[in-house]
Amino acid sequence: MRSVVLATYQGEPFVGEQLDSILSQLAPEDEVVVSDDASTDGTLDVVAQRRDSRIRVLAHEKRVGYVANFQRAIEASLGDSIFFSDQDDVWMPNKVTFMDAALRNHGCVASPFLNGAEHATSLACPFTLNPPS
Repeated sequence: MRSVVLATYQGEPFVGEQLDSILSQLAPEDEVVVSDDASTDGTLDVVAQRRDSRIRVLAHEKRVGYVANFQRAIEASLGDSIFFSDQDDVWMPNKVTFMDAALRNHGCVASPFLNGAEHATSLACPFTLNPPS
């Protein structure tokens, strides 16, 4: 199972296209954990319009900031692997397939966009979320 953690704040203009680009790549058992940092625009309405059972929303009444908002989403995630996504990221087709392949060989990967082409880079990971058995 994969988790995608998404921290939102005033993301109404972006979050719909972003969620569509992510959900189209996920399996039925995967999840998207949306942690909203007390948005006052229509961010949560746009998320709800997706009507997708893979989305779990953590709606918060008080602002906690970017880092703590992501932390809440991470703590609520259930997946064996966790993908991070900023609220205005639109995922390239096949990103999940590409990243899964990279994760099989590395503990952590990152996917910067370089000249429109996606490349995974392995990182030195100082931690392991789920140590191998």
